[in-house]
Amino acid sequence: MVLDWVFGAKVHQHFLFVQRDLSPEVLGSDFQWSVRYLNMMLYALLLPVAKAFDRDEDNDVQSGSAILADSDLRPPPNVTAPNAFAFASVYWLMGAVWMASLENTTLGTNTSLYNMHVAFSLLLSLVLLNEKASMSKFAGVAFTVLGSAALLMGQATGDSDSVLGIVQVGTSAFLYSLYNVMFQKKIAPECTTLPKIMGWTGLMGYSMCLGLPFMLALGLASGQVHQETLDFLWREPEMHKYLITAGFTTVVYMPFLLGALRFSTPLFVSAGSVLTIPTSFLVDYLATGRVISTAEIFGSALIASGFLIILDLKGLKKQTDVDLIES
Repeated sequence: MVLDWVFGAKVHQHFLFVQRDLSPEVLGSDFQWSVRYLNMMLYALLLPVAKAFDRDEDNDVQSGSAILADSDLRPPPNVTAPNAFAFASVYWLMGAVWMASLENTTLGTNTSLYNMHVAFSLLLSLVLLNEKASMSKFAGVAFTVLGSAALLMGQATGDSDSVLGIVQVGTSAFLYSLYNVMFQKKIAPECTTLPKIMGWTGLMGYSMCLGLPFMLALGLASGQVHQETLDFLWREPEMHKYLITAGFTTVVYMPFLLGALRFSTPLFVSAGSVLTIPTSFLVDYLATGRVISTAEIFGSALIASGFLIILDLKGLKKQTDVDLIES
């Protein structure tokens, strides 16, 4: 999940510069919203895969008597297309805002700010999931936030980072935490197997496909989507490569994220994702030769310490065992 996130960020940054060279008149936010929506429609590809997996499991149990229509993958009452579209809309907005922020921040700054979603996850978990507060949770989050702050203070000021970019990253981080917590509260109890996790992901993509005509008409009518952008995405071979590559990373990422949420907690998943910090710095160093500063090393160490505190192996193992027994 961490490697996929960093790879996806580099893919988006690369093709943003390609898009800017090929068609600088295409608006950034307009372009990002369109790409994000098209990427998430590809989630629908996981629905037949999930059906096939689920049918194979039924065949193993029933000696071949199961048919696809008898699959227990059918959504329960609270996992319906309207709910899937609502969740998908939040996740689409989160991703679109984050992708737009890549134009206004460096990858290191972007990752540092984005990983403050750990604090959002803790607060939302306490309020919406009624999780118990503990010193280890607050201490772990504090270390993570301090590490992120240290990284930001160590960043050189320049044209690469802007106030708009910082606001965009913060908004995206909050929406990411909100999605994770609400998934844990509303959907995770029904997603007890890998096929059902893939099925839910596919259902989100299917709902995005169904909503495309409405969203397209709304975007064109409101001026938020421009015909020039759609024509550009359709005619440019480089953009075809972008959509395929970015779509692949998006489709791969989502089942890993939801699977981790199903068998742990939003706070743990948020804490684990901070590993993107040292990974992104390493990728920047390998790709561009940029030297990792002392502040970045210090900040990464604080963040890693926060992750280890939140990890709480005994508590995680106990939670996972309970989930598996209930499943």
